[in-house]
Amino acid sequence: GAIAAIQTANVDATLRINKGTYSEQVALSSSFSASLHVVGEGSEVVRWKATGNSQTIFDVQSGVTEYVSISGIWLDNGTFTGCKGLNADAADGFLKECRFTTGGSSTSTGAEIGSGSNSVMVSDCIFGDSGIDAAGARAGEGLDVQGALLAIVKNCKFETATGLTVLNLNAHVSGCWLNCTTLDVAVVGSGTLGHALFNNCRWSNLTVTGGGDNLVFVGNNDS
Repeated sequence: GAIAAIQTANVDATLRINKGTYSEQVALSSSFSASLHVVGEGSEVVRWKATGNSQTIFDVQSGVTEYVSISGIWLDNGTFTGCKGLNADAADGFLKECRFTTGGSSTSTGAEIGSGSNSVMVSDCIFGDSGIDAAGARAGEGLDVQGALLAIVKNCKFETATGLTVLNLNAHVSGCWLNCTTLDVAVVGSGTLGHALFNNCRWSNLTVTGGGDNLVFVGNNDS
C-alpha cells in the first residue's frame, strides 16, 4: 500500500486518507529514517480497523528515529482481543483528533508509546468510545505511555476499563475527562519518574504506585 511505498522511498511525506473503511495492518520498520504525517479526513469518516485477534493496526517499530504524526483517523480494534490500534516503539510523535476503540479484552490497547520515543503529544483524542468485551462491559486500556522523556496529553476523553498509564517519564496531562470502570489514571515509577503535572482533569479513580517525585495536581475534579 501507500505506507510501503513511502517507506521504500524513505523521504519525508504526508499521506492523506480519504473517508472510508480500511482493514490493512501497516508497519514502519527501522529502515525508515524520514518523517511521516498521516492525515485523515476525520475520525468520524476514516476508519482503520482490525480484522482479527492479536493485530496491531499501525506499528512504528523500534529504530525509527524521525517524527511521525497521525490525525483525523479512527483506529478500531472492534471487539477483538490482544490488539493495539497504535504501537510506537520509537520516533517522536503527535496524535490529534483521533479515535481509538480499545477492543474486546484487557489485553487490548488503544495506543501504546514505548520508551524509544523522546517526546509525544496526544491532543483531542477519544479512547474506548465503544470498546466492549463479550459480556458487554468496557474493556482494554486507552493510552499507555512507557518511558518517553516527555508526554503531553491534553483535552482527551477516556471511557475504557483502564484509561491512562504513564510510566517513568515527565508528563503533563491537562483538560482530560476519564470515566473508566477499573482505573482512570495510573502513575507508575521505579525511582526515575520525573515530573507529573495533572491540570484541570476529571477522574474518579487515580492510583500512584512505585517511586518518583514531583507529582503536582492543580484544579482537578476527583469525583
